[in-house]
Amino acid sequence: MRCIPWIRTGKHWHLDEAGVCDIDIDVSKLARNQETGLSEKQIAFGKIFYPANGVQSQETGEIIYLKLNLTKEDSSDLLSYQIRNPDFPHQSTVNQFYSESQFESYRYLGYSVAQRGFSMRPVG
Repeated sequence: MRCIPWIRTGKHWHLDEAGVCDIDIDVSKLARNQETGLSEKQIAFGKIFYPANGVQSQETGEIIYLKLNLTKEDSSDLLSYQIRNPDFPHQSTVNQFYSESQFESYRYLGYSVAQRGFSMRPVG
């Protein structure tokens, strides 16, 4: 089934086309705090609802949303890189000549968020 284009209404996402598919996920804790540069969470779990059609009955699935933001639980290497580079991990990609420390910081952040996201189990 096609699940785009999305419209956000509060904490709920749904399709513009009535009845195609709904996603119920709270992404509010993924937002980056402008003062600290940190987020409360990097991972959100939700449900995706596929309506019945002429071929199959209504189905429910799970969705895992990973956001590459920093949290206070991240490694001291990543947090110290962010102190020296306040835009991290949202630096512009205009300059594609990455330093070794920049490349390693993005690589390790992606690795650690993915490892946590796929090893966690949603509660409830």
